[in-house]
Amino acid sequence: MPDCDVIIIGSGPAAVHSAYPLIEAGKTVWMIDGGNAPPSSMAEAPIDNFEDVRRTHSDQYRWFIGDDFSGIPLGGLQGGLGGGQISGNRSYAVRDTDTLLPLSLHNAQVIQSLALGGLGAVWGAACAYLEPQELQAMGMDPAAMEEHYDIVTRRIGISGPQNRSGIQPALTPDLHAQLILKKAASKGDWLTKERMSVAQPHSAILTQPLGTRQASTENDMEYWSDAGGSVYRPQMSVKELSTHANFVYKPGYVVTAFQEEGTQVIVEAIEKDRPAQKTSFTGRKLILAAGAVGSARLTLLSRGLYQKEIPFVGKPHVLSACFHPSSLGNSGPKKRSSLCQLVIRDEVMRDGFEQSCAQLYSYRSLLLFRLLSSVPLASPNALRILAALAPSLVIADIRFPGFPSEKNTLSIEQTNHPFGLTSIRMAVPNTERSLRQKCLTRQHRAMRKIGLLPVKTLLLPEASTSHYAGTIACNATGVLRTDSNGKLGDARNIFVADSAVFRALPAKPHTLTLMANANRIGTQLLSTL
Repeated sequence: MPDCDVIIIGSGPAAVHSAYPLIEAGKTVWMIDGGNAPPSSMAEAPIDNFEDVRRTHSDQYRWFIGDDFSGIPLGGLQGGLGGGQISGNRSYAVRDTDTLLPLSLHNAQVIQSLALGGLGAVWGAACAYLEPQELQAMGMDPAAMEEHYDIVTRRIGISGPQNRSGIQPALTPDLHAQLILKKAASKGDWLTKERMSVAQPHSAILTQPLGTRQASTENDMEYWSDAGGSVYRPQMSVKELSTHANFVYKPGYVVTAFQEEGTQVIVEAIEKDRPAQKTSFTGRKLILAAGAVGSARLTLLSRGLYQKEIPFVGKPHVLSACFHPSSLGNSGPKKRSSLCQLVIRDEVMRDGFEQSCAQLYSYRSLLLFRLLSSVPLASPNALRILAALAPSLVIADIRFPGFPSEKNTLSIEQTNHPFGLTSIRMAVPNTERSLRQKCLTRQHRAMRKIGLLPVKTLLLPEASTSHYAGTIACNATGVLRTDSNGKLGDARNIFVADSAVFRALPAKPHTLTLMANANRIGTQLLSTL
């Protein structure tokens, strides 16, 4: 007898939202996961605003650089790592991956997770409802996605522009956003002519209570604390699903392979802390939701496809530091959010996608030492200058669509390691570089029109957004592929619910689409049980 109806590998956004319809229908679901848990400081609520915490709390290091002091970037700041979103008290998100899931990277920057919640544990919460042509370019059926967008919207709580039912009121724009929106309104004709737009984003943060989660207090601590649960994280769904008797969460395992045997699927795993200890699980169906890299690795290993190159898609981006002269000398109110404040969309279409999207963040809730290397002065003088200028800094995360290319591949090299060595190679043709540069120029021109002065742009390694896709693409022709309902190739009982199924990635945020598609795949799977 199988252990359960469905085994799900992973606990990230795709895993939990593929589980909901199955659990609600009474099916037994086991979730197999690495399960690295967050430190206690993530759940501790600071009693003050970010500025007050920085000025008065003697134990503030626990939030800002972590109990393990991993927030101090001894190796330098590179593409958001070493002092970025996966350091400090969120370093648990990538713990153990270097040893258990080895990578060989060529012109790419890729991270993996064995954490409870996966990479969703460090998600920035920016959301977008994609247009039909964008969904089609990803391999999705737009008509089938609408229902699931609505389900996930109500399930996790999304705030922002009131252009769909179920959306909560938007966060209060901070000072930068207020000034920029006012300036953008005066430049409306120019923006329309250039096919650019400036608006508040949708975000997975509550402005009204939802279940046991609290509305945001706008204390500017969203990067450092999950207290109150206002920002949605997948681990919240694991906790909610665990209240159901037909759901079992099995942390502490790393899956090594799977196989179909008759009418059931057998999953082989090792214990994360005791790699020599092997175990197996059986289910009627299997959902792969370990991420585009993890699900591809497991499928290649399970089928013995070593040295076989498959497509790999990564979303490219650059970071532009901008000075906002209108805000100089005016720090604005303490009460604000540190999440994305505005998006600047370049609505010129390219192969089904808008050709770029800039997410604007105020620097106020980040740490000044990250800027020290950019100031050619002694640290004491540099810090005083930065303290004066930082409130007028805006960071633009400018993203471009990610497309498959014969030069962007993933493969497994056979070694003595149980997972082999995952090799990811990426190369950017000159034509692609030229297109991105033109898009970047358009974004910078729009920024100057709305009052921002781009002063420095950091060109980042390929895939450094930590968004990957295309390895088991929907209705593709490669060695690994799925059908429109996520069923893997010629398999009978194996389904893929994560971003591996997307043929390409939009410049706009796509995590909401990932969750909606996973809910759709879980719903479709019911018909086969």
